Amino acid sequence: MTNQIPFSLTTSSQQLNPWAYIEELPANTLGTKITATPSYTAVAVAGDVTRKIDGVELPVRQAGAYTLYSLQSAGHDYDITMNLNPQTIGILKYGTDPQTNPQALQFIRVFKQSEGTMALNTEYEFYLGFKCNTVNLDVSARGLVTASMNWMGREITAPSQTSGLTTPTIPSFGSISGNVLSNVDNGNTPFTYNSIAYPIKEFHIQWNNNVFMDPFCGSDQGMADAATYGPIEITGSIVLPVGVSLVWENLTHDYPQTGQVAKMIIKQGTMVVNMTGFKALSRDSPILAQPTSALMNTIPFQCSTAVLGTS
Repeated sequence: MTNQIPFSLTTSSQQLNPWAYIEELPANTLGTKITATPSYTAVAVAGDVTRKIDGVELPVRQAGAYTLYSLQSAGHDYDITMNLNPQTIGILKYGTDPQTNPQALQFIRVFKQSEGTMALNTEYEFYLGFKCNTVNLDVSARGLVTASMNWMGREITAPSQTSGLTTPTIPSFGSISGNVLSNVDNGNTPFTYNSIAYPIKEFHIQWNNNVFMDPFCGSDQGMADAATYGPIEITGSIVLPVGVSLVWENLTHDYPQTGQVAKMIIKQGTMVVNMTGFKALSRDSPILAQPTSALMNTIPFQCSTAVLGTS
C-alpha cells in the first residue's frame, strides 16, 4: 500500500527562531527587503500568529452566459494578526503611537519544513512593508496582560531555503527572558479618572489606525505601493463595582459630558496608558434574578488620545 504522505508533517514547534522584526526607514520604498547586515528584534512574547493572503480576482462576464468568461488576477492583500503576552511596550508602540513611530516593519520567520521528502529543510519567510492597523490591550483580575495586533502589509514572500541576507543578526528563543505582565503588576487601584483612583475588575482599550493600502495602475504583482494611516480612533471599556461612588452612574446622564484625563497602570515604570478626552459612552449594569456575582458597571468609553508610557 502506498502512503500518500511520504514526508514529515510539521507543527509550529518547528520554528527555529522567535518572530522578529526590523524597521523600514520612513525614506525606504515600502516593502523593499533589507538585506545588508539586518539586526532583528524579537517579538516578546508572541502567541498565536495568523497570516492571511487574499487574492484579488476580477470576474469577467458576457451577456447570455450563466458562467464566468474568466477571472482576471488583479493583486494580493496581506495581513497578519499576532497575539502577545507583553513584557514591555516594545512592538506595541508602532500601533499605539504611530505618529511618533510611523515606520513600516519587516518580519522574519525561520522554520523547518519538508518539500515532498522526509528531509526537513530550513526555510525563510519574510513579511515586508507592514504597518499596524489595530491594537487591543486587555487586563483583568487574576489574568495575564494580553495584546492583539493586526498588521497590513505589501507582501508575504513564499518560503525559500535561501534568505538572501548578508550577515544577519536573528534573535534566538534563549534571548527572551523575564516575566510577562499580569494583573499583579498593576498595584492597588491602578485606574484613575479625573485624578481619582478607582478599583477596577477589567480594562480593555483598542487603537484603530484605519490603515489603508494603496495600489496604483501597473503596480508590481498588483501589490500596494503605499500604506497610509487614517483617522486614529480609540475606544475601550472598564468594569467597576457598583457603590464606589455615583460618578459612573451620573456620567451617562451628564449633558454635555466633559472629557477628562484618565490613566491605567499596567506596570508602573514599564507600561502605563495615559488617556485624554475620556468620555463614558454608556453604562451596562445588569441586575440578576439570582445574585451570583456582585453588581458591576460596565462602561464603554472613547477618548481623544491614548499613549503608552512608563509613568
